[in-house]
Amino acid sequence: MKAAQSHWEKYYNSHCDSVYTQWREGTVRTVMAVSCQTKLTRQRTHELWANFLTFMDSTPPVLPEPNH
Repeated sequence: MKAAQSHWEKYYNSHCDSVYTQWREGTVRTVMAVSCQTKLTRQRTHELWANFLTFMDSTPPVLPEPNH
């Protein structure tokens, strides 16, 4: 899991840096980069919840489903 998280963090930084670069000429660049970071963090949080905090049977999850 540590290796996967490390790879995800590299992807997160690279992808959102690309978004920032795409908008570098505009004043919206920071907002776009933060929006990218927020979106990816929410997606990752849900992936971690679904893969590690839920069960395949009807057992309730360890924690409630994260909000989007």
